Amino acid sequence: RRRLRAGACFDMAEQLIATKAAKLRALAASASTADEAVRHLNAALYLQPKSVNLLVDRSDALLQLGDVASATANLRHAMQLAESAAVALVGAATATAKSDGSDAWARAELQERLAGLLDLRAAALVQAGEHQAA
Repeated sequence: RRRLRAGACFDMAEQLIATKAAKLRALAASASTADEAVRHLNAALYLQPKSVNLLVDRSDALLQLGDVASATANLRHAMQLAESAAVALVGAATATAKSDGSDAWARAELQERLAGLLDLRAAALVQAGEHQAA
């Protein structure tokens, strides 16, 4: 019998977690209701709480449910994580990050989505007569 190093065990555990989270994300994508999608995404985010993609997906599902405040919070959190990841990436591989440009595009897309959600939230508040809150 071979003994597994601690690092190898950790890598295997990370792989299992990533696989389970990917399966839950797929279940969310094929869910018949937004409630069901949110449940699957909640479980996936429990496993991978720093996943920008899962947060964006949950934001979309929450928006389908009409929960603009929670959708906005999820998108803001995703943007914060994306910013942190971009800083780490630039620190680790500046040349690759600069030549690729995909990080800047992803941040711009998240910012655009957040701006749209904030506009929607403001419109809903104005329509409800809460002009001060908007």
